[in-house]
Amino acid sequence: MVKINSNKGFSLLEIMIAMTIFAVFITAYVVAQGGNLADSTLLREEIFLRQLCEERINEILFSPPELKDSLTLSNDTKTFEKYPTYEYTVKWKKLKIPDLSKFQAKSTDSDGQEDAVAAASGIEKTLMNKLKENMEKLIWQIEVTVKNKETSFNYTASTWVMNEKYEVKIDNY
Repeated sequence: MVKINSNKGFSLLEIMIAMTIFAVFITAYVVAQGGNLADSTLLREEIFLRQLCEERINEILFSPPELKDSLTLSNDTKTFEKYPTYEYTVKWKKLKIPDLSKFQAKSTDSDGQEDAVAAASGIEKTLMNKLKENMEKLIWQIEVTVKNKETSFNYTASTWVMNEKYEVKIDNY
């Protein structure tokens, strides 16, 4: 009688090695996809916060409050009615223009005396002060920060607001 040794299948050791290699690759793939999912979730959150921020800015621009110095004293923080886990903070700032006369160089002639251009700087300074005064009362900045209270993730946007009720004053030179 002839015995035929049939070794047509895989051994248990070969199957265990193949399963280990397969498990390593599947684990690496799932971990990589998990990172992408987390990034997608953060991106979705950032887009939503941006939309809320832009909506709030547009509401303020559509019906702005009276622009006065008391707006800059404290920030206004409130919760959205539709989304109670989100809050927004509105910060008002006045435009600040530096004193540009400090940056101007004084020119002198050969005798060490200021020339006619430097003598005219008084008028120039008065005009610059008047321009500065009007611009600081005419243009304001609004900054809105929307925050998710659960995750502390936030988004900030700002824009310039023109005080339409202010009348530019060019007299009193």
